[in-house]
Amino acid sequence: MSTPTITDVARLAGTSVATVSRYFNDPTKVGAKTASRIEDAAAKISYIRNRAAASTRGQLSGTIGLLVPTVENSIFAELIESLTRQLRLHGQTMMIASDSYLADNEAPAIRSFVEQGVDGVILIGADHDETTFALLEARAIPTICLWHYAPQCQRETIGIDNQAIGYEAARYLLSLGHHKIACLFGVGKGNDRAASRQKGALQAFQEAGIAMTPEWVRQSHYDLRAAKTLASDMLSDANRPTAILCGNDILAFAALWSAQETGLHVPDDISIMGIGDFQGAAEMVPSLSTIRIPAHLIGTLSANRLMELVRGTQDPKIRHLKIDFELKERQSTSAPKMA
Repeated sequence: MSTPTITDVARLAGTSVATVSRYFNDPTKVGAKTASRIEDAAAKISYIRNRAAASTRGQLSGTIGLLVPTVENSIFAELIESLTRQLRLHGQTMMIASDSYLADNEAPAIRSFVEQGVDGVILIGADHDETTFALLEARAIPTICLWHYAPQCQRETIGIDNQAIGYEAARYLLSLGHHKIACLFGVGKGNDRAASRQKGALQAFQEAGIAMTPEWVRQSHYDLRAAKTLASDMLSDANRPTAILCGNDILAFAALWSAQETGLHVPDDISIMGIGDFQGAAEMVPSLSTIRIPAHLIGTLSANRLMELVRGTQDPKIRHLKIDFELKERQSTSAPKMA
């Protein structure tokens, strides 16, 4: 049995080879009815496009590379889902790699993307090793940095202002009347999002005239058990804080776990605030007060913009897009209980 060809697809779909080729290169340039006939025809004869051969002829490979710091928890789950769904509409699939928050792992992952002939690359955060950008620039691979709005960056960024989000979270706890506030943030080294959030929170506390207790300003890797241990240390003292501000919801989940294990009632004994509004935050008992990062919107906008750069259909001038965030006040926070 011979291998099905693009000509076979065109014949079965009742259209031209050029139209089928146009569809596989950019589905948005083909009408919905024609696209449906092409998809049905390709599926019926099990046609598989030879992307590797196409890329050697200067055509798109149909693959986008995404480098995330971790896939071990839900931090980037919604973003990955949104990117996958939107890129599919552009006829693209996604290759995912993780650097485990280690700078030494970044360049090898990017080199692998380049070797695979990806059409574009998406990075998390704006702070990356110059070797990473050099590898991408050497092949003129369009790149966008997500999750961190950084107008000073020489590459495109789409994300939230992480310093502002830390500031807003701190101001919210202050508005409830809390003055004994602990901070549990992600490790700032190699993570510009965590560092910026902590900077924003400490700025708000300083403006409010609150002298932070050094033992109450801690950093943790995004590991539930490690973060729970740090939270337990802060909650075990009789002179404990009345609120814990966490740099993301993973850390907040750990703080809730610690408080409940310690026998403290949330929010009467301790208020807990997160950042992210990850899946499950609203369904927890008590539900988690947090700041919603619109990961779905970031993913959709980023996929569309990256494909504009890949296809050269829009001005390639560097853009920076700041996405709004939203405070979600739920059951895990309240005014401190009076003595």
